[in-house]
Amino acid sequence: MKQILLQTFIFIVFTATAFSQSGSNIHGTLTNNGIPVQGVLVFAEQTKYTTETDAAGHYSLTLPEGKYTIRFSGVGYADETIEVSLSANEKKEISLPLKLSTPTELEEVAINGKSAIQRIRETPFNVVALDAKSMYNTTLDLAHLLDKASGVKIRETGGVGSDMSISLNGFTGRHIKLFMDGVPMQGFGSAFQLNNIPVGIADRIEVYKGVVPVEFGGDALGGAINIVTNQSANTYVDASYSFGSFNTHKTNLNVGYTSKSGFTVQVNAFQNYSDNDYRVFIKEIMDINTQEYSIKNKWVRRFNDTYHNETGVVKAGFVNKWWADRFLIGITVGQEYADIQTANLMKIVYGQKYRTANTFMPSLSYEKKNLFTKGLTFRLTANYNRNKNENFDKASRQYNWYGQYRETGSVGESGVSGLTNFLNDNYSSTANLNYRINDKHSISINDVVTGYERKNEVNVTSAELGVTYDNMRRISQKNVLGASYRYRFSEKWNIDAFGKNYNQKVIGPVNNGDLAHTAFTEVKKTYNTTGYGVATTYFLKDIQLKASVEKAYRLPTENELFGDEVLETGNASIEAENSMNYNLGATLNKKISENSSIYADVNLFYRDTQDYIRRLTEQRLGTGYSTNHGTVHNTGVDAELRYYYKNKFTIGGNVTCQNLRDKERFQASSSGNMMESLSYNVRIPNVPYFFGNADATYYMHDFFGKGNVLSAGYHLNFIDRIFLNWPNLATANNKLDLPQQISHDLNVTFSSAGGKYNIALEARNITDEKLYDNYALQKPGRSFSIKLRYFFMQKRNNTNQINN
Repeated sequence: MKQILLQTFIFIVFTATAFSQSGSNIHGTLTNNGIPVQGVLVFAEQTKYTTETDAAGHYSLTLPEGKYTIRFSGVGYADETIEVSLSANEKKEISLPLKLSTPTELEEVAINGKSAIQRIRETPFNVVALDAKSMYNTTLDLAHLLDKASGVKIRETGGVGSDMSISLNGFTGRHIKLFMDGVPMQGFGSAFQLNNIPVGIADRIEVYKGVVPVEFGGDALGGAINIVTNQSANTYVDASYSFGSFNTHKTNLNVGYTSKSGFTVQVNAFQNYSDNDYRVFIKEIMDINTQEYSIKNKWVRRFNDTYHNETGVVKAGFVNKWWADRFLIGITVGQEYADIQTANLMKIVYGQKYRTANTFMPSLSYEKKNLFTKGLTFRLTANYNRNKNENFDKASRQYNWYGQYRETGSVGESGVSGLTNFLNDNYSSTANLNYRINDKHSISINDVVTGYERKNEVNVTSAELGVTYDNMRRISQKNVLGASYRYRFSEKWNIDAFGKNYNQKVIGPVNNGDLAHTAFTEVKKTYNTTGYGVATTYFLKDIQLKASVEKAYRLPTENELFGDEVLETGNASIEAENSMNYNLGATLNKKISENSSIYADVNLFYRDTQDYIRRLTEQRLGTGYSTNHGTVHNTGVDAELRYYYKNKFTIGGNVTCQNLRDKERFQASSSGNMMESLSYNVRIPNVPYFFGNADATYYMHDFFGKGNVLSAGYHLNFIDRIFLNWPNLATANNKLDLPQQISHDLNVTFSSAGGKYNIALEARNITDEKLYDNYALQKPGRSFSIKLRYFFMQKRNNTNQINN
C-alpha cells in the first residue's frame, strides 16, 4: 500500500510540474449595486473560451493574444459586451456593474447558461446549495463546511478522524443519506468519509431537507446530502498544506489534464494526521489501586488517540466524444489508522486499543446527452469496494485517564470478543434515464442497486466450528426504483410528482437472549414497500415559494443491522422506518439600496415517523446499538438571513428550532402487560433542538498590489442545552444534560496573483470552551492552524482551446 501511494504521489508531482503555464489574461469583479454577482458566464464570442464568476464576483479568463468581444451573461441581468485587444502575456483588469434585466421568456440557451447552484436553488425541492469553491483556502473538511448550512448540525465524538454524524431537521446519523456525484457513499469505507475529505475535492454541496429527488434513488428519511465534485474538463493544479495544534497535518493535491482529443485524467490525493492530544475535563477518574471512581473533576490529556489516513483517487477516460459526453474509469485506494481512546462513555478509557482499515474501490461513470434523440439523457455510475478492517484489542489491562493501568485476566481491554479481522464487500450501481419531452414536460426513471457483505478474513466453515456468531453470514441487498414527472406550467411555476419502490433482503445474526446472556441465530428476511411524493415551486418578483410532501422509507444500514465489531452492536431484526414529510419554504433576494442587498430563507417542516430507529448506549460496556422505538413527531423551522454591502462586507447567520417528541403512548411492562409510557409526549433525548451559526467577512481588494485580496472573518457557533436522557427523568442531582455552548472562530486569508498564491491563518474556539456533541464526549479546545495553497487552472475543450 505504501509503495502504491508513493508511486501515485510521484506521478502527481510530475504531472503538476508539466502543467505550469501562463498566457494573456483579463480579470476583474462583477457587481450589481456594489454587490458581488456569482455565476455570471464570461466568454469570448465566436470561441469556446469561457469561465464563471465565483462567490466574490471574481473571474479570470486566459486567452491567446488577439482581439476579442467579451460577453458577460448572467440570469436575471442584462448582458454586457466589451471589445478587448491583448498582446502576448498582457494582463488587463475589467470590472463592470451589471444591470437587472426585465423578466422575459427564457430561451433554451439562457436555461443552459444558469450556474449549477442557480439551477439547484430553482428546483421545487427544499434544498440548500453550498459553494465549496469559496472555502478552498480554509482548512475545512466537507463535514465542517456542511456545519455552516441552515438546519444542519455536525456531531462528532472527538477530534480529527473521530466518528461523525449529521443532524438535519431533527433526524440524525443514518437517517441522512450521503451521496457523491449521485452515488451512495455508505460503502466507501471509513478512510473516505466527510470529516476526512478536504473541501477542495468538491465543487458544491447540495443539502436536500426532507423530500429527496427521485434521481438519487435513496431511501433517505430526513434528507440527503450530495457532494458534487469537479465535473468540468480542465487542466489544473491545486496543492495545499496546513499545520495546526495537536500536531495536526493536512495535505491535499488535485491535478487534472484534458488533451485536444478529449482524453482526460484527474488525480486527487490527500492525507490527515493528528495526535489529538488535547485536554479533556473528566468528572470521574478511576483510582487504579482501589478501582473506585473516586477522583473527581480533573483536566487530563488524551494519550491514545492518534489518527491518520492517506487516500488517492485516480480517474481517466474521455469527454466530449460522439459516443459519450463523459466516460471515466476510476480507482480509489485508502488506508486508515485510529487509536481508540474511549467508548461511548468518557469514564471508560483505553490505552492500547486501535483499529485499521484499507479501501480499494474501482468505479465507472458514463453520461450521454441527446442519446438517440434530442432531450434524452442517460447516466450510469457503478463501484465496487472491498475494505479490510482490523480491530486490535489484545492488552489484558484496564487503564484510567492518567495512563495508569492494572493487569486483568480478560481478553482485551473491553473484556468482550468479536470479529477482529473482517472484510466489507460493497457494491453500488445507479442508472438514470431522463427525457425532456419539451419545454413543459419531462420524465425520469432511476434505479439504484446496493449490496453489502461482511466476512471474517479467516474463512472458517460451519462444518469445522458449527454455526457460531463469528461465522454467521451478514448480507444486505437493496434496490430502490423510482420514476418522476415534471410539469412546467410557466417560468413562474413548476411541479414534480414521483414514486419509489423499496426492496431489501437481509441475512444476519439475531440475539434471542439479552445483552448479558446472548443467544444468536441466523435469520433471513425480505422487505418491500412503495413511497410517493410531490414538490412544487412558484416565483414572485423577489420571492420563491416552495412546498413538498413525501411518504418516505428508510431501510436499515449495515451498521444498524450488524454493528461495527468495535463499539456498535448489531440488530438484524430491526425494521425499516417510514415517515410522512411536509415542507413549506420561502426565499427572498432583494436589493435594499444602491450598495446593499439581503438574502433570506425560511423553511417550516413536520415529520410523522413510524418505527423510528433510535440509537442507544449500553451503560456497562459503553457500546451502542439501534432499535425501533415507535411513533415520533417532529415540528420545526430553520431560517437564514444574509446582508451584502458592495463587494467589501457580508454578514449573516442561520438558526434552527425543532421539537422531536415521543408519540408512542403505550409500551409493554416487564410482565408483558401494556402500560402508558413514561416518555409519552416527551422530547427524544440526545438531539439538538436549538442551534445556529453566524459569520461576518470583510474584504480588502488590491491589497499591496493589483488583484490581491485580504479578507478577515469571524464565525460563531451556538447550540442550546441537550438532554442525554428523557428530560422528565432529570433531578437536581442528576441533570443528565449538556449545557448551552457558544464558540468563536477567527480567520485571515491573503490571496495574490489572481488567486494563484494563498495563505490562511485560523483560530478555532478562541475562548477555549468545553464543547460536546454526544454523551459528554469532549471535542478539542482552542486551536490554531496555518494553510498554504497554490492554484493554477486552464480550461480545455475538444478544439484544444484553453481558457482560465
